Amino acid sequence: MSYILLDVIKEMRILQPSSMVQISKKSPDRFIHKALDIIRTGFGQPSCFNTDAIIQELLRQGKSLIDARNGGASGCVETGAFGTEAYWLTGYFNLSKVLELTLNNGFDKRTNKLVGLKTGYAYDYKQFDDLVDAFRFQVNHFADIKIRGNNVIEKTFATWLPVPFLSLLVERLYFERQGL
Repeated sequence: MSYILLDVIKEMRILQPSSMVQISKKSPDRFIHKALDIIRTGFGQPSCFNTDAIIQELLRQGKSLIDARNGGASGCVETGAFGTEAYWLTGYFNLSKVLELTLNNGFDKRTNKLVGLKTGYAYDYKQFDDLVDAFRFQVNHFADIKIRGNNVIEKTFATWLPVPFLSLLVERLYFERQGL
């Protein structure tokens, strides 16, 4: 089936939904070469992902080995255990912006408004560890805000934008294993 899908991608030059291949140390050379043949055409598909790294990431997230092996990459570059969970974008977390705020006592230089914690200016940090500690406070502050926002968005989606078809594709066994 993978080879047939690669043929379709090559012939149709499908951009959306984006296509990807997962490559592991066990992938046959023939499969890798077929994917590279399409990539060489220059239209940007398919993306390549390291299956072994994806499995390790899912295991690190607490997924079972079976679920991790059934998972993969989707969306832009998110990993997930297919058939056991669903996720949707609820916004981004901009670590670079958090560092900028850390260096500017919580002030956003673009708007000149205080949006973060007052943790000092760049010149206030006498040691690198002082900067790291201030950055950690800012990250925790904004992570808390992000989580509260995610909870509101997810409750809104569950209430007003349910996805019954997607629910059909999530295995009941997963919920039973979780005691849900």
